[in-house]
Amino acid sequence: MVLAGLLLLLLTLLAGAHLLWGRWTLRNLHLPPLVPGFLHLLQPNLPIHLLSLTQKLGPVYRLRLGLQEVVVLNSKRTIKEAMIRKWVDFAGRPQIPSYKLVSQRCQDISLGDYSLLWKAHKKLTRSALLLGTRSSMEPWVEQLTQEFCERMRVQAGAPVTIQKEFSLLTCSIICFLTFGDKEDTLVHAFHDCVQDLMKTWDHWSIQILDMVPFLRFFPNPGLWRLKKAVENRDHMMEKQLRRHKESMVAGQWRDMTDY
Repeated sequence: MVLAGLLLLLLTLLAGAHLLWGRWTLRNLHLPPLVPGFLHLLQPNLPIHLLSLTQKLGPVYRLRLGLQEVVVLNSKRTIKEAMIRKWVDFAGRPQIPSYKLVSQRCQDISLGDYSLLWKAHKKLTRSALLLGTRSSMEPWVEQLTQEFCERMRVQAGAPVTIQKEFSLLTCSIICFLTFGDKEDTLVHAFHDCVQDLMKTWDHWSIQILDMVPFLRFFPNPGLWRLKKAVENRDHMMEKQLRRHKESMVAGQWRDMTDY
């Protein structure tokens, strides 16, 4: 018990030292205003919370996600400037524990930081979309959208879980572009896998690890569930990759995976 208390005290002191050192190194820079506190991700309605901060501090400000400071852009003008004029500065992602776990240590295009590997992934993905699947993509997306609209029309007047319907439509498009598979069985399996991962990832027991990283060394059922969800996702992806390798024909592109 005493050893655990000393360890917790040491970790707290190290975190405090890290925070003070970060503030010292930034003392001469002209930075946006910093919002006090570090539990912003735990707000019950985060978009409304960020909007209220914008009304107080302006469209550009900083806040802490645990020990890491991030810049928040909350206006059309600043977001457009960041995405067009300064896109390199905003191309990366923060390197936080849950991102590393979900994305194999941030090596993918969605959660990876800006790097040569990230640029190569982006170039390959863009080429696959423009060259590998362009001819078949538009007709299939149009067909799926028409089927979705017809399904909604049939349910007119009845209660509909619109978030689930849109997420199923999105998963159908992703499955076709990535795997070349239109079967409902795969689409629903992929959808359930993604929903389970996102729900587990969004739990407070995982969000708190991103703000106080050293808590990952303590028992956490939420972290175990997230690792299990990641394993299920990876198993599904590996199965599809094996299927593609076994049936691939040189010179033929069925989908983005073949490309």
